Amino acid sequence: MKPLLAVSALVLLVIGAAQLLFPVRFHALNGVEIDDVDLLSEVRAAGGLLVALGLVVARGVVREPRRALRVAAVAYLAYGLARLVAIAFDGPPGVGLLGATAAELALGVACAAVLRRTAVKPASGVPSPDRTPTSHPR
Repeated sequence: MKPLLAVSALVLLVIGAAQLLFPVRFHALNGVEIDDVDLLSEVRAAGGLLVALGLVVARGVVREPRRALRVAAVAYLAYGLARLVAIAFDGPPGVGLLGATAAELALGVACAAVLRRTAVKPASGVPSPDRTPTSHPR
């Protein structure tokens, strides 16, 4: 679980930082030209979100790993599935972005599979590692 979280966090942090700090150069690697200040703002904002998600997932290496897996699964599956929608509407992008789609879906499915495999059965009464039982006032 921890190696998957570490890889997931690292990818989010590196891609997010590249989009936030060097968006024009980063996207040029895939043949995408950013020549509009409004688009540049949108790309940097998405990069900031990826950095924030990466920090949450990185925290999961040490604390609350199941919560971090949920965040990583949702983030990667959302990106990958959104790219599939884009392919359906707009046609396939270049090879680099198709590779990104595959990587996002693979990481998302891997995180979801680990979550499912490590799920605590409700009948056991044992809370998941990132939850503490709460007392309810009577």
